[in-house]
Amino acid sequence: MLLHTQQFLPAEFLPTMKTMGFKLLSRYLMDLGIVGLYVLVFEPLLPGKEWVKGSLFSLLPRAVNGFIVLPLLGRGMLGARTLTAAGLVYFFIANWLFGLLMGWVYERLGKHQYRSAWGKNEDLKRLSW
Repeated sequence: MLLHTQQFLPAEFLPTMKTMGFKLLSRYLMDLGIVGLYVLVFEPLLPGKEWVKGSLFSLLPRAVNGFIVLPLLGRGMLGARTLTAAGLVYFFIANWLFGLLMGWVYERLGKHQYRSAWGKNEDLKRLSW
């Protein structure tokens, strides 16, 4: 069966993984890593405006999560064992919005400061806060 996967992590990790503190910490660390990957690697390579770049990039974390992480956790491809169709659509839209907003915010705030810090752009002088 194509969507059959086997749980990879030992059962003794499950109680720890179900705590709210672990969930929040792992979510924040993953999102921080995703933003770093976008800023350092993908933003300069992707075509289009900031919201297009973020939207395109949002497909990568969703694919990694849906086709690697969730199957290893025993939840099936894209989480199909534990999510309804509405849940699958919700998580796709949530990841897309995260990418879209990340690209837009980085373009509006971070990119000017990042470039100026490295001496590559004088756009920061034009910004008035």
